[in-house]
Amino acid sequence: MIIGIGIDLVRIDRLQAIATRWEDRFLARVYTCAERDECFARATPFPALAGRFALKEAMFKALGTGWNSGISWVEVEVFTDGTGKPMIRTSGKVHELLDSKKASTIHVTASHDGDYAIGQVILTKDDCEK
Repeated sequence: MIIGIGIDLVRIDRLQAIATRWEDRFLARVYTCAERDECFARATPFPALAGRFALKEAMFKALGTGWNSGISWVEVEVFTDGTGKPMIRTSGKVHELLDSKKASTIHVTASHDGDYAIGQVILTKDDCEK
């Protein structure tokens, strides 16, 4: 059963401008060390950073909380599995919210093309859960 859906679209050049202007203050607030390391290991890090940003925003929308409700950006960590598929790992208040909603699976997809990155998150719980 679907319990939450979120989607977000990010202009890559806008995210790059913000990251360039605020440097570590922005990057450390929004991304975990592992996320920054993975993105900056690429020849062009900003499409990957924008995709992760879109997925974090999509996660907050799927939770129904928005990002300004006492949740830290780094409580949603985006990483890739061995095939390059994006995955989400949660901690802190985000993890507690997922537990309270009895979410069993976080479905994630992201893409970037040209000037934009998009991320979508669908939260589901087992049909037998009440």
